[in-house]
Amino acid sequence: MSSKQAQRCSATLSFLATIRQDLRFAARQLGKSPGFAITAILVFALGIGASTAIFAFVDAALVKPLPYREPSQLVALFQRIPVGDRYHISYADYRDWKRLNRSFRSLDVYRPERLIR
Repeated sequence: MSSKQAQRCSATLSFLATIRQDLRFAARQLGKSPGFAITAILVFALGIGASTAIFAFVDAALVKPLPYREPSQLVALFQRIPVGDRYHISYADYRDWKRLNRSFRSLDVYRPERLIR
């Protein structure tokens, strides 16, 4: 074994020994104050759970492409009525809009539960 390899091996062993020492110290300290230990573990668990949930949402909503051929050309249409600007349309209005459509390649509606074509 060359001196460079021996030094690297020694540094690795030293690092692992330091980690082991730190973990033993942390376990002793947490054992001395169980209330703090439980609080710390719960905070870590909540943080990991929240991070996982946020990542899953961001991955599904922003990172993965939509299951359409050209997702950048999708638009949402709403009906304007005297009460407000963004109201969903009735099925009868959708049928009329679809029949009279001259601007869009396709006109479909959706509901969170199912797709209506």
